[in-house]
Amino acid sequence: MKAILCVHELPFRPTHDLRELGQAVLAVEPELEGALRPAARLSVFAVRARYPDSQQICLTEPELFSAMQVAAEVVDSAARILREWPRH
Repeated sequence: MKAILCVHELPFRPTHDLRELGQAVLAVEPELEGALRPAARLSVFAVRARYPDSQQICLTEPELFSAMQVAAEVVDSAARILREWPRH
């Protein structure tokens, strides 16, 4: 998401909040809504996994695979946009 904001030359603050980043991206790439809206729930992984004092997250196998699928969709969608850049 941050790469898309960069190619659009849009500023963003240092954050791991995928909802915030997703909203900024949707302002310039609205076709990514299907990929970005579900990604907002992944923000918790960006924060809790980085800080040892935070509460541990336990997922079932289906929850894990669902989260991985959402993340892969975001990466694939962003990569497609970036491969097509610049647009004419």
